[in-house]
Amino acid sequence: MPIPDLKPFLLLTLFCASPPLAADELQAVMDLARAGAHGLALQEMDARQPAFSADPSGWIRWEQERLYILELRRDWAGIAERVRQAPAEIPESLARDFVTRRAEAELELGRIEAARQRLRRSLWEAAAPPSVRQRWRRLLIRGYLQAGAIGDARAAMLRYQQDYADTSPEWYLLGAKVLLRAGQPGRALELLEGVEQAQVRPYRWLARLQSTPDSAGALAEEVDRVLAQAQDDMAPLQRARLWAVRARADAVREARAGQVAALEAGLGQGASIDPTLFELSGEALWGAYLAWGEQLGNAEQLLIGQDQRWYFAATESMEQQPRRARALFAVLALQGQTAEHRSLAHDYLARLVLAEPGGGHLLYALYLDSSRFPDIADIPAPVRYLLVDLALDRQDLETASALMQDLAAPAQDQQFAWQLRRARVQVLNGRIAAGVALLEQLLADQANWQNDAHDRFLQVVFDLQRLKEHEQAIALLARIDPTRLALQGQRELLFWLGESYAALDQHRRAAAHFLRSAILADPYAMDPWAQTARYHAARALAAAGLQGDAASLLKGLLKATRDTNRREVLRHELQQLEASAGEGNSPP
Repeated sequence: MPIPDLKPFLLLTLFCASPPLAADELQAVMDLARAGAHGLALQEMDARQPAFSADPSGWIRWEQERLYILELRRDWAGIAERVRQAPAEIPESLARDFVTRRAEAELELGRIEAARQRLRRSLWEAAAPPSVRQRWRRLLIRGYLQAGAIGDARAAMLRYQQDYADTSPEWYLLGAKVLLRAGQPGRALELLEGVEQAQVRPYRWLARLQSTPDSAGALAEEVDRVLAQAQDDMAPLQRARLWAVRARADAVREARAGQVAALEAGLGQGASIDPTLFELSGEALWGAYLAWGEQLGNAEQLLIGQDQRWYFAATESMEQQPRRARALFAVLALQGQTAEHRSLAHDYLARLVLAEPGGGHLLYALYLDSSRFPDIADIPAPVRYLLVDLALDRQDLETASALMQDLAAPAQDQQFAWQLRRARVQVLNGRIAAGVALLEQLLADQANWQNDAHDRFLQVVFDLQRLKEHEQAIALLARIDPTRLALQGQRELLFWLGESYAALDQHRRAAAHFLRSAILADPYAMDPWAQTARYHAARALAAAGLQGDAASLLKGLLKATRDTNRREVLRHELQQLEASAGEGNSPP
């Protein structure tokens, strides 16, 4: 894996290196979240959020923003726990909001009965406004749907309609889901007719497709128009639903190539959508691959059992028509005559899938979300090697460990990648000594490393740093032969060493490594990397008590940068250094 670009990192470190200059601390922390640093923002909240007893209104402001960040992260367990721990003295209106948030979180976590009990108790006990009671009752209906209690959902829906004249998109959407699950697509279409909100559209089209299958061709064209006009800010979940409808329309009219393309595009979004309504799964994609692959085979007069001819047709298509190749390889992967042929076809298929946008999501769906592979042991070994890397990148340690269980070592030319996977699994599961031992074995053969081996090795060292195993990280980094690295690789190696020394409070050594990283190419370099390294060196020097050297570096950065925000932060850092130096020189 390539080393991350540090240009955004420079902006972030310059921003959060010192107390925010903005009057509103909460706004400064939320700016971190908007920049994508959700974890950092939550850590800042832990340090800065006032106690409820000292500042109730302040605590509430911070807590609401915290819950917003947790929602962005889809951390439903975190939301449920924060709300559960809320002080008993919070205002009644906020307590009602927290009931709603906790119920929503529990439904997302599959704790359906707990959510329903909480909602029923609140409906019985709380003197809530009608709008809140409506929302709670909609959540109850949603809970019935999740539990598969369609009759109860239908009855609750009818009672809700009798009590409220609700015309919100949320209600139309929920009502349509109930009717579709109840096998009444015509009624769902009537309910949604004229409702144009974007989130409702896939359900209206689904109802139309189920009630009038002959409209599949025209509907597919409508979906294509919407997707073509969609802006980049359309949520992956919405895109996935649209592609799922497109795939269903193509399935109805037996347009197999379009069905495969739509399923691949939808699954590539990486969004989890309602499987009871939308057929967007690895199982559905396998079915589409097989249907189209067999159609292609018939057109070329390929018979099942003629593996060599199927391989020739598939490999011929790989460069110009990779989707066609995937369909042909899928047939071979499941219907090839020998285990060797099937394994090779799975290998080709998996690598072609990974080359597509969202390929990691596709591969997960095909092999980990399909009844064709009920046990991980049933997944062919070449695919398991690839899935291990995906699982590790996702920090899905349980899956990574299961995939590696009883997996034989690959061929000699794949030994480096295999050992590295084993090391990452050990490290991320907390077995540090075992992981480091494997990494040390790899370093002993450093002279034979190929291509991007150093970058991939560093990824595991970064894992050690994230786990605060800095002494182990330093020992490994120090053994990397810098003469085998390009100039930028040498600068990066020095920088990562500096980071670990700084984390161990060895600030002088950290400063020396950061500064060497900055000036390795040129003593006067001020490119983005050099600026980042100089800034870290200045902070380390200040921590080591060398304020004069730190100030000198910051002044140099101030001269080099034109960005207004960074200049403001650098001036603030200099003022702090001068104030600190003044206090140190003042008489007792």
